[in-house]
Amino acid sequence: MICYAFPDLDTWRQLALSTGLAATIEGQFRLLSTHDIAIDEVGAVPLVDAVVGPDGEVITPPVMAPGFHVNLVHPDPPEELDDYLQIVSTPYRVFLGQPVGPVPDNTTLAQIAES
Repeated sequence: MICYAFPDLDTWRQLALSTGLAATIEGQFRLLSTHDIAIDEVGAVPLVDAVVGPDGEVITPPVMAPGFHVNLVHPDPPEELDDYLQIVSTPYRVFLGQPVGPVPDNTTLAQIAES
């Protein structure tokens, strides 16, 4: 997984459109994913988590990282995104509320398709 931080949502979406990672379909911005490409618009991410009391009251708000964050699984990511690359020591994805391990490689995908 490749992690990026763009200055804002508009910068990301303009680059996504110009690099073919997204398209405008019926007036709506749409990410284009395949078996080999997965795109997660993460948005804001905390550098420091909030401290929340037992009753749900926020004692200390989170400290957010600057920018709009996007995670990408792609065999050949567009070079236009390189300036926004983030080195993350423990990247992970959450799918349907559950952490997910590494995305299967092409060999594993082919085996699944044959079953």
